[in-house]
Amino acid sequence: MIGFTQYSPAVLALLVNRDKFFPLVVHNTSEITCAKIAEFLSNPDKRIKILMIASMDILAELIERFDLFDVKVVVLDTIPNLSRAELEIQDAQRRPDGSYQFFTITPSDLNKALIDCEFGVPESGIKQAPALSETVELKAKILRKNLSSDNSQSVGELSSLIKKLTSQSKLGKREEFIVVEDTLKFILGIISKRKYNSICSTYNLDKKLVKNILTWCESSKGNALRIAFIDANLYNTDSLAAVKEARASKEDFDFITSVLPLDNEYEYVIEIPSKLVKKRKDKISNVLEKTSSKKLVGEAV
Repeated sequence: MIGFTQYSPAVLALLVNRDKFFPLVVHNTSEITCAKIAEFLSNPDKRIKILMIASMDILAELIERFDLFDVKVVVLDTIPNLSRAELEIQDAQRRPDGSYQFFTITPSDLNKALIDCEFGVPESGIKQAPALSETVELKAKILRKNLSSDNSQSVGELSSLIKKLTSQSKLGKREEFIVVEDTLKFILGIISKRKYNSICSTYNLDKKLVKNILTWCESSKGNALRIAFIDANLYNTDSLAAVKEARASKEDFDFITSVLPLDNEYEYVIEIPSKLVKKRKDKISNVLEKTSSKKLVGEAV
């Protein structure tokens, strides 16, 4: 069994060599899908059968219903979720500092990995997903309070866009928090556009509303918020000063920091704005010490 963390099953399925492999993409465990899986498993096709599964939770349900000993399994999920099983992540590698380096997958990469992949799932099985911690519960409550506020004076444009995005999707508490957190990380340049597109596909987010998020991210408002956050996070600039100098929205800044605390360490996949670097050059030594020799400029992926 192998795993991927940047791609959706449908995208990877396009790269599969159909002469050697017979893939089936699985997005859910509905009765219709399970009927398709049963038909797939009994199909006499001589090619190697590949199940390409959209999450560890879906895989955990499938192994309770089907014997997968004679198929190869590809599962796509976040790195923490993929760690619930013994597998090799193909498109990410852990660095010595604990962060991850991400790789682009070519058709040859994928098909070689499929050849090397063992049949079935690990004997150790799939670990249960950890319950929501008290911290995440608290963050979820803050998030829902911010998104449901009726006070127009306290609601920023960003939270309004995200409220529309999440309200159009049937998400549980955990899934909603993941979507919001990763949307904000994308806006700040902590995760790549490719990774964010994969997340949107995994959770079947409304494409029009996602486009609104992307447009806002690329606007002057998105850029200002990004600079203010990086300034406060990397350079320890006072929040009010960072917001004022960047001309960012205080409401949007408050919303984003209620989900992503400023005192956390983040590794950015974008170049830190050169104007900000020049402005805070007297603080660079402090930043280097804070980030434990991590690069100020993350690798674009």
